[in-house]
Amino acid sequence: MQLPQTGADLQQFLCASNWMRQSIPEYTRISAVLYDALERAAKVSGSRKKKILGKINLVDVAWGAQETAGFEDVRQALLRMVPLAHPSPSSEVCLYSDAS
Repeated sequence: MQLPQTGADLQQFLCASNWMRQSIPEYTRISAVLYDALERAAKVSGSRKKKILGKINLVDVAWGAQETAGFEDVRQALLRMVPLAHPSPSSEVCLYSDAS
């Protein structure tokens, strides 16, 4: 997965990763720098519409090492997210509960 080049690319990545946020621990914290970059792009463009954000190059709105690291953090979190699956009828199922 390559780095987003435009505001629209970043918006699409964040929308897709946000869809999986329940399976990503600390999603809000690790994605905050990317949402800040998207906000800067929206301010420059004057809109949050994908077509208009597509005209905004992220390098022009102060995309740097911190944003690149944030993108990699979210990408790695997506790879490590808690998997959801149907139980296998042939496997042993263990259920652990707490008192809450």
